Amino acid sequence: MVSFVTGGWVVGVPSGYFFGFVYPGSGLVGIWYGVLLGYFVTASIGDMFVSLSNWTELSRLSQQRVQRQHSSLNDEQGSLSNLLIPDLEAKDVNGDDDDNPDD
Repeated sequence: MVSFVTGGWVVGVPSGYFFGFVYPGSGLVGIWYGVLLGYFVTASIGDMFVSLSNWTELSRLSQQRVQRQHSSLNDEQGSLSNLLIPDLEAKDVNGDDDDNPDD
């Protein structure tokens, strides 16, 4: 969020205005240069956040969240396997549960 606001609104819009209307002879191309500069700043800030993140800790926290959600799902609805594995004893499309096609 910080990278998008900073790159788009703090850098992109003002530089697009400057290159498009203040800097002589740029016009529409200058606006695109400003947008391009904003995208470059957005990508640079995003890259900084990704490279400075502690991925081991973030992975551990994510695994804990999944474990909590899995355990609460088991508490509320029974086993998770009941949700994922279809009931093999279910009735067929015709409504009968035997394998005799002559019914």
